[in-house]
Amino acid sequence: MPLELHRAVTALQPHYFLTVQDVALMLAASQVYVADHLQVRHQSPVVRAVFPTAEESFRLTVPIHPSHHGATIAETLLDTRQPWPRRHLKSLYHQYRFAPYFDVYYTVLEQVFSHVPHHLG
Repeated sequence: MPLELHRAVTALQPHYFLTVQDVALMLAASQVYVADHLQVRHQSPVVRAVFPTAEESFRLTVPIHPSHHGATIAETLLDTRQPWPRRHLKSLYHQYRFAPYFDVYYTVLEQVFSHVPHHLG
């Protein structure tokens, strides 16, 4: 009888920026479920990411449309009146431009931030 490998099923709450641990869980799983039915909380990893730097960490927060506070992740509209994608990309550039392989990652980030989503989920 051949040896069967069992792979895990993983459920993750969405994050503005995935952590290394989240990526590792997804890669190890045969199925990944996104828990976007949960309520959005202010300052949670769903809308805020903390980035380490040499001196101290800095935060980037995705603005939520005022009428959608308290909605689920899937239902929450982003406040597209604010130029947050451009600001976030600029902040990442200034904080990490001298980091190894920055040019490779920055090209991908430019593509990601060029498409502004309307919903959080």
